[in-house]
Amino acid sequence: MNNSIADKLEQIARNEQLIYNAGVEKGKAEVGEGIYEEGFEAGKKSEYDAFWDSYQEYGNRTTTYEYAFARNGWTDVTFKPKYDLIVKSTANQMFYTSYITNLKKTLSDCGVVLDTSEATNFNGMFQQARTTHVPTLDMRKATSTSHAFSYSYIEEIEKIIVAETVPWQSAFMNCSRLKHLFVEGVIGQNGFNVQWSTMLSRESIESIINALSTTTSGLTVTLSKKAVDAAIKLAEPDDDSTSSGWWAWLIGTRPNWTISLA
Repeated sequence: MNNSIADKLEQIARNEQLIYNAGVEKGKAEVGEGIYEEGFEAGKKSEYDAFWDSYQEYGNRTTTYEYAFARNGWTDVTFKPKYDLIVKSTANQMFYTSYITNLKKTLSDCGVVLDTSEATNFNGMFQQARTTHVPTLDMRKATSTSHAFSYSYIEEIEKIIVAETVPWQSAFMNCSRLKHLFVEGVIGQNGFNVQWSTMLSRESIESIINALSTTTSGLTVTLSKKAVDAAIKLAEPDDDSTSSGWWAWLIGTRPNWTISLA
């Protein structure tokens, strides 16, 4: 593009902004700034309602949220759901590579909840997502969890509610920033592996071990050796574990499991 055409386009862009600014000032002058601002906010609210009423089907969207908030177009600015996110089938890639920085806080600020109690598919739900905090996830009906949290920025998963039937298929692969994970329920399948979560807290490690089924056999759970070593160093004297006593006691509560460190 030659300079003269580029200069003309730049001038047109400047003129458009000047015209827009003039229109705004004219509107304020004619109706009063207070009324103008009130109308402006009402317009924004109308657009918000129109979008989310459509996107969430007036709160009736439940069957699938597959890829619903995936990729970098979903940010703290654009993600402002109006209704509870109720997932009754698939949450596959629901927040895949999204740029929402704190999902837990954003949902709370919007006054809505994420309900996955009926969801069955969690494949890639938070894979590569930028969010650091995830609210409680009810995964008791999950039939697939492949890469649910893998390669994400997640530091805290408030709680996962699980059942003995839930499969664990590389769910936490390279979830390297994870520090807090509370598990409620029973882990009863192979493949629960958080070896990449080297900063996982002592409380999180205890939560995982305590959730292991007491009736199964021949199964393996894998933890980060670095995280376990750090937890051992933090063991309190009243645990009878100034060194490795705490860890020996903890794994001794689940002799039916192979507890692997990597």
